[in-house]
Amino acid sequence: MQYKNKTNYTGKTRLLLSVFPRFFSLAILFMLSACSLFKECPTPPIYLQEVNFSLDSDANKKSATAIDLLIVYDPALLEVLLKMEAKDYYVAAKQLKQDYPTLADILHWELTPGQVVKNYPINLRSDAPQGVVMFADYYAPGPHRVRVGSSKVIHVQFRENDFCILEQGCFGEPNPHMSQEAAVLQKNIIFKEIEGADLKATIAQVEAVKAAQAQKGGTDLAKEVAKQAEKFSAKY
Repeated sequence: MQYKNKTNYTGKTRLLLSVFPRFFSLAILFMLSACSLFKECPTPPIYLQEVNFSLDSDANKKSATAIDLLIVYDPALLEVLLKMEAKDYYVAAKQLKQDYPTLADILHWELTPGQVVKNYPINLRSDAPQGVVMFADYYAPGPHRVRVGSSKVIHVQFRENDFCILEQGCFGEPNPHMSQEAAVLQKNIIFKEIEGADLKATIAQVEAVKAAQAQKGGTDLAKEVAKQAEKFSAKY
């Protein structure tokens, strides 16, 4: 499916956007030098091996979504990306690929509401990546950027106005547009670390788990989940 740009630019706006990619490249060049000269840049461990995508039926207001996953090998570039919103990234993405092809590996998808991508393999280079960042081109305002943690496998859920990684916390009100597969995944991820938890529990117990974890204080978490589940069952 061919992905089309959502915005029509005219006049001064078009001129500014034509200049922005080159300015972006110069900014990265400056930060590359600054990072190496003036400070240590943290390197969190990256073990990513597989990504899974699930788009709700109303994802991005029922429109196609461009998704980029960047495996970044330079700390200064990572710092720049973590300050960018998706709308700015997509303006500069082509220039980034042309000017700094070795600093990041960029994987790109164009997906539609309701679509599912399973077990997509991620191949890291032999040199250690500095970080992994994901952008999604949403209609709704917002950064639409997520930094991937140290999980080997991630499940990414795309909602109406934003996206999130289930393994990193993807809570919220029950969504009638969520696919059954995504609901099951969310429940299992939340409950998998809780000894004695009922894996047949409904997704409505997500809030119960959050409340139980907040109130744990040395008590048995599985029992606290069951207690909180009764409280939240009426809500859902």
